[in-house]
Amino acid sequence: MGHRLQELEIKVESKTKDDVFVDILIAVQYYVPDDIAAVKLAFYKLSNPRQQISSYVFDTVRALVPDMAVDHVFAEKDRIAAAVKERLQETIQQFGFMILQSLVNDIQPDSKVKDAMNQVNASARLKEAAKNEAEAQKIRVIAAAEARRGPRNSRAWASRASGSRSPTASKKSVAACSEAGISPEEAHQRWCCSRSTTTR
Repeated sequence: MGHRLQELEIKVESKTKDDVFVDILIAVQYYVPDDIAAVKLAFYKLSNPRQQISSYVFDTVRALVPDMAVDHVFAEKDRIAAAVKERLQETIQQFGFMILQSLVNDIQPDSKVKDAMNQVNASARLKEAAKNEAEAQKIRVIAAAEARRGPRNSRAWASRASGSRSPTASKKSVAACSEAGISPEEAHQRWCCSRSTTTR
C-alpha cells in the first residue's frame, strides 16, 4: 500500500427537484498517511477502497441533489463538494485513508435541458441588446430634433416659441419619436424641458 496521493473520478447520475437528470463528475483525492497504524487499517480493513469511496460519494450526492432545482445544482457545486469531503472524512478515516480534497469537476444536464437553458440565456442577451439599441435610437432622434430646431434666434425657434408649430411638422416629430420607442407624452415632456432650459 503506497502513500502517494491518488485521485478517483466518479460520475453520479441524479434527478433534481424539477425532475431533470444530471450527470455530476466528482474527483476525490485521497492517500494513506505515513503511519504504521494507518497502513495496517488501509491494508486489512478494506479490500476495495475505490469502490467503498464511490459508494459514499453516490449516497451523499443523491441525498443532496434531489432537493435542488437544476439551476441551483450549478450554483451549489461547492456545497456538494464540501458535503462529499465531510462524509468521506467521517467514514474513510477509520479505514486508514485521508481525504485531501473533493471537487465537482463537471455538471451535465440532459442534452434537451441544456439546449433549452442555452436558448433562455441567448434570448435574455438579445432582449438586453434590443433594449440598448432602442435607447440609443431614442437619443439619436432627440439629438436630431434639437439640431433641426437650430439656434434660439432663428425663425424656427421663434415659431416654436410662439407656439405656431405646423401640423405637418408635429406629425413628423411624433412619427420619428414613435419609431425610436418614445411615447408622445415623453416626447412632449422632453421638448418642454429643453424649451424651458434654453429660454433661461
